[in-house]
Amino acid sequence: MENYLVVKQLGSGPLGTVLLVEAATADRLRYALKRVECHDESSANKAFKESLRLTSIRHPFAAPYREIFVDWNADHSSVYVCFVMDHFPNGSLESITSRKLKDKKPLDEEIVRKWFGQTLEFLAYIHGRGLCHGDIRASNIFLRDDLSISVGDFCVATLMADHQTNTRTDKAIMDATAPEVQAGRPATYTQAADMWGLGCVLLNLMLCTEQSWQSLGQTLLRYKSSESDSAEDASAAAASRILQEALAPVESVYSPELRAAVLGLLAVRPTDRPTMAALLETPLARDCLNLAGSAMADRRRKQQVTTKDRPIPRDSGLEPLLEYVDRELNNENCFREALEELCTQLRSAGSLTAEQLCTLHQGLRSHLASEEVCTAYCCLLGNLAIRASPGGPLYSRESVDCVLLAMSQHPYCSGLLRSAAALLMAFAADRRCSQLVGESGGIDALLSAVAAAPDDVDLFALAANALWSLCAYAPNARRCLERDGLLLVTRAMKAFGDSPEAQEHGAALLLAFSMSPSAVQRAGEHAVVRNAALALASYVESDEECGLTVLDCESVEAAGEGLAGLPVLAAAFHVHRDNVEVAEAMASLLRELCMYPELVKSVIDINQMIELINTVRKRFLKTPAVAKPLDEALRSLETVRFVE
Repeated sequence: MENYLVVKQLGSGPLGTVLLVEAATADRLRYALKRVECHDESSANKAFKESLRLTSIRHPFAAPYREIFVDWNADHSSVYVCFVMDHFPNGSLESITSRKLKDKKPLDEEIVRKWFGQTLEFLAYIHGRGLCHGDIRASNIFLRDDLSISVGDFCVATLMADHQTNTRTDKAIMDATAPEVQAGRPATYTQAADMWGLGCVLLNLMLCTEQSWQSLGQTLLRYKSSESDSAEDASAAAASRILQEALAPVESVYSPELRAAVLGLLAVRPTDRPTMAALLETPLARDCLNLAGSAMADRRRKQQVTTKDRPIPRDSGLEPLLEYVDRELNNENCFREALEELCTQLRSAGSLTAEQLCTLHQGLRSHLASEEVCTAYCCLLGNLAIRASPGGPLYSRESVDCVLLAMSQHPYCSGLLRSAAALLMAFAADRRCSQLVGESGGIDALLSAVAAAPDDVDLFALAANALWSLCAYAPNARRCLERDGLLLVTRAMKAFGDSPEAQEHGAALLLAFSMSPSAVQRAGEHAVVRNAALALASYVESDEECGLTVLDCESVEAAGEGLAGLPVLAAAFHVHRDNVEVAEAMASLLRELCMYPELVKSVIDINQMIELINTVRKRFLKTPAVAKPLDEALRSLETVRFVE
């Protein structure tokens, strides 16, 4: 803080305190500085390192971070992460709505559309980089002198939720927060939640003469509760009526298109809200972007006057096709068709250079709004990955970033998500690339894909397989556990109990989780351990190699933790030693392992296995479902115990 002098406190919120500061330089420029208190220096330093990338975000409608640093305050014995951004003396959109509540003069629809378009363009910008704001509301959208807006406080909520901070939950804010968001749970802050926030801002502007921010929060809380409490068939209609009644006083002021946008963005279920790509295609969004003076609108107009599509050189070989891609890069239809043709030609043979891949990455970023382009791109890279060698140009940060961008832009496109999950699994073959996937948000992306499609068994199998491969890198496994991956996977395995493929890949992922000592501590529900043991038992029964994987120290050490499977099983049973369901599942697994006595003897000390069996058996001696399979296991081991 030695570079800044505190002028006064501007306000405080659930994420920290905002101060007006002056730079300790000759120009004495004033800034707003947000301080977020952390539990300890280690948490602050981790948050600081992850937040540095936010300083690179520059956009016409953003309030950029000028500086981010860690400050140790000796007077308070506290450590803070500090975010410095421009100060806006004109206040925020919340200031505007507060004044309008008093003078009862509604905002003109044109200015509402302009601000909506500017906020929309900024969100499209950060969503295109795989980020989400996490706290979109009127008080975080600031007014410039020319009455255009700057969105501030971006990504702080999502970033700081990952770390140990002394933050609190604000009831008024949580009342208006997306239903799926849970305070302090980073995985619940998604781009779909940003779309809800955008709807809240629009509703706040339209109802500024009717309701205060606190009153609006109560309306939204009733709206969310109405849908969750109603029968499924009637829930949407019942909830919708609450919003329609709230909008009734301004029906004559604002157009049906604007009112319909509010209802769509504030859909209670995330899957019912428009994605950014879908919203940008609507006439309302195009009009709002035009009013906003948006660069996106300028690009769209230029694309509309380009020459007509040129035919693809389908039978001329790879080089003419790649030249065509380079020439038609800005034409969405041509680029998509070229990707599909490349996918066909490279299915069985061939590869691309780093320069050629760079052209494809550039094309994807130009057409992120197209679901078809993103799907074709992921399919093409998937074909290349079949023959690519780890460490090659395909296994780059740019490839990882582009795949994750495609997933974030189209979070409910099952075909795209399946192709992307398969590709992320291929990336895991390269240790450096696996690390990049984890650091860039790939674990979150896969878990979000599974959560968003609870009925898609094929997507779950592919995502679980990808997560299993990625979790061989220990930090990825920890990241997955921190984001409730264990609970999500076990629930999905229960839902897809009839699918052998889902059970196979889910069990493999559970085994990868079990290599982390923290996994046992996180398995707070006994059902997690029970399901894992039953799943492992079913695969050990059918394949001796599975038994080797469970017991072999070397295969486990490859995952980075250095623990054999048997101590993990023993630790898991110890945590849930009084639960008969866990004991039954553990007995089944131990019996199946002991059906390969020679294997057990060759891999571990057989006396350790016998000790674990007797520990479980002694506790549940009078429970046949536990004692019987364990007796069988002991008899099987006796056949090799004394053989030299």
